[in-house]
Amino acid sequence: MNWEFIPGEKPIMLKIGTLNVPVLSKELEEGTFGEYHHFPEPVIKINYKLNNQARAMTLLHEVLECIDANYGLELEESTICTLEQALTMVVRDNPKKFEEWTSRILK
Repeated sequence: MNWEFIPGEKPIMLKIGTLNVPVLSKELEEGTFGEYHHFPEPVIKINYKLNNQARAMTLLHEVLECIDANYGLELEESTICTLEQALTMVVRDNPKKFEEWTSRILK
């Protein structure tokens, strides 16, 4: 996945459950990292001004927002933020194990 995307380029497509969700790099309102919209069509928007780490964490956050909306979990924003931070730390603190785990899932 190319994190060096810029506004206007072809979106990254993610399959999240039954949805195909485009991930767009956009200029967003000051202080906005990302957005997930379910209606009229699902879309994730990431602020193109963020650094690579912030983009990755924001994408994870917005994927969690999508899962929440599409599976009726009704999570609080604080819970989504906690999950984002916790999952980021699992990957960051265990990069080799995460790669191994991912490869096993893909088999």
